[in-house]
Amino acid sequence: MAVIELDAFSEFVETWMPFEDYVELNYELVSDVVGAYNQRSIGAIVVYPLSEKVFMENKEKFSNFNIFIIDPGFENAINQRGSRVLSEWEKERIKHQYEIGLHQLSAGVKIDTSSLTPEETADVIIKNHLGI
Repeated sequence: MAVIELDAFSEFVETWMPFEDYVELNYELVSDVVGAYNQRSIGAIVVYPLSEKVFMENKEKFSNFNIFIIDPGFENAINQRGSRVLSEWEKERIKHQYEIGLHQLSAGVKIDTSSLTPEETADVIIKNHLGI
């Protein structure tokens, strides 16, 4: 299974391309990248916040995707989990994502992860929703 952090695509262009342009480019690239993995029988998980507006605008590109909304709850999301320290920018980004409702996407399956470890979350997805 390949885990694709969509923000990583931005690292190639973020120093010179406007934010809105490279985010749009990320959405253009993701279906091709996932398709390339799938052609080699490699499953792919794309990690990226997805708004209702962006989902609707790109619905055709995402038609073959299983979409899961991972929601630990706001307080869990902004608190330290494990050894990774969240920067103030990351905390503000999380706050903004909750304010604009990214945790309430109408498409896909919402999973309350407030009491789950990442491994338990993966198990829930794999066993309960993908049937693997």
